[in-house]
Amino acid sequence: MSGAVFLESDEVELRTIEEGDIEFLQQNINKEKVRKYLTARKPINMTQQQEFFQEVVSSDQDVHLAICSDGEIAGIISLEDEQDDIGAATIGLWIAPERQQNGVSNLNQENMLK
Repeated sequence: MSGAVFLESDEVELRTIEEGDIEFLQQNINKEKVRKYLTARKPINMTQQQEFFQEVVSSDQDVHLAICSDGEIAGIISLEDEQDDIGAATIGLWIAPERQQNGVSNLNQENMLK
């Protein structure tokens, strides 16, 4: 299930994260190449991922979008702790390991942190 497109370019689109994405999230968040860059590094089961989707992703507090390429979800980007008065937010993102280094503007955590 794909969500509503929020932003798009020729290579990538950012869309809403939907319930159909929960399995992708849970599978990838447990992979070492993804979780080593996250603040929470404990294993997450499907029930915990569903709760995170309901309580965090689906809330109005922050912005969470799916990064998609060629119609397939490749990762997640989040804007957290938005401060509208000064236009600032913390940006977090991760790309599934199998989608890294595949030409989506070479967008992956290792390049972002260099």
